[in-house]
Amino acid sequence: MNKIILHIIYSLNKGGAEETLVKLVVNDKLNKHIIITLNNEDNVLTKTVKKNNLRVYNLGVKKNIFFIPLHIFKLIKIVKRENIDLIHSWMYISDVFSSICGLITRKKVIWCVRNTSLRLGSSSIYSIFSKFLEIPLSYISPVKIVYCSISAQSIHEKIGFNKKLSVYIPNGIDCNFFKPLKKRKLEKLPVTIGFPARFDKQKNHKLLLDTIWQLYKRKVDHNKVKFILAGRKATVENLKKIFNRDFEKISPYIELMGELKKMDDFYNLIDFCLSCSSYGEAFPNVIAESMSTGTPCLSSNVGDAKLIIGDAGYILDNLKTNDLLKAIVSLINMNPNEYNIKSKLSRSLILKNYSLERMISRYQKLYSKI
Repeated sequence: MNKIILHIIYSLNKGGAEETLVKLVVNDKLNKHIIITLNNEDNVLTKTVKKNNLRVYNLGVKKNIFFIPLHIFKLIKIVKRENIDLIHSWMYISDVFSSICGLITRKKVIWCVRNTSLRLGSSSIYSIFSKFLEIPLSYISPVKIVYCSISAQSIHEKIGFNKKLSVYIPNGIDCNFFKPLKKRKLEKLPVTIGFPARFDKQKNHKLLLDTIWQLYKRKVDHNKVKFILAGRKATVENLKKIFNRDFEKISPYIELMGELKKMDDFYNLIDFCLSCSSYGEAFPNVIAESMSTGTPCLSSNVGDAKLIIGDAGYILDNLKTNDLLKAIVSLINMNPNEYNIKSKLSRSLILKNYSLERMISRYQKLYSKI
């Protein structure tokens, strides 16, 4: 039986959870989906949802806690008006809102956990508070807790989340969109290493810049390797703020592309994809997306990165400049035949384990059982 499912998420700003939600509601044709965002920002993902004739409500939640009862009241009215069968919330703050609403309206609630760890100073106090509030709440409110990675499931179960409700559904990649546009070859210099990441402490731009400085000091010719950075706020001004040396000396190694709309073109432009996040990632989408285009990855050992990459790429067990430097030098000197093998295996693993169709099917089965 088809269900009317209400999704609650903080915003539809571009991000891993947001993009996964949009892919789910657009491609699941068995159920009817409605989205509520807690803030009132309109952006590209909102437009994508509306183009597919799906409704989006904005609650306009303020950070002042005295407004929370008003927003809960608005949420309850929407649930009743739309005759909702099931509430599906994404990330901590939304989980709390969905649970309060579910208990009042007697609607079943699914949580979707997208993080492994949070850090004070980098994550909002509201997210951290919500996470620990959810520990006792997990025994009262949700009927299922969906984790997008095995690492996220393990970490949350260890701190007290209800183990009996756990469901593992990894992110799905649209392999028809993220595909090789040409035959992969590692022949020409410079070797191009892509770094797709918004400017954020979590993404570890500083480690990358310090490593590029070591390449410069060791007189590795910038014509041998080029780092292509793509992401929101990844600008020269911001990079200079975290690099306490002469930025002009490493600038020949770097190309900045800003925030991109067509990431498939970016992955096809580069030879390797680099991710060196230091914490928080559960399922790094950039790794799976780039692998789907046949781009081998080098990643920090965060979240499920090691599981996703398998033998198709490389994992950094230590986030130190010398370790990243050694790994990058090995990429520069890689045998073309080895590169071809890694490239083909990269796409094969995503097609087998993390396709969009596989994710949609898993959610449909979950919804049908509730």
